[in-house]
Amino acid sequence: MQRSHYYTYKVGSEEHSVAKVSYPSEKDALLNATKFNAYGKDIHKLVAYKCSKCGMWHIGHNHTEMTDDLREKAKQRYKELCDESKKVR
Repeated sequence: MQRSHYYTYKVGSEEHSVAKVSYPSEKDALLNATKFNAYGKDIHKLVAYKCSKCGMWHIGHNHTEMTDDLREKAKQRYKELCDESKKVR
């Protein structure tokens, strides 16, 4: 199954479509997914995946419920990823 480059959600009976964000690398997608998991308001965990349609990376929900513990772990991991990025520059 190929993924669409739009995701659709409903508000009441209205259906809305929003274009997916594409990331050039797994590292970029993981950094953003981790940031959203740490500081976002999403109920479900976001993960990075490579799109079979365009070859770019996207982030999406994996249906794991975000708990306070998972959010704290994501904050720690996000800090580690940011520190690693600073060392590369």
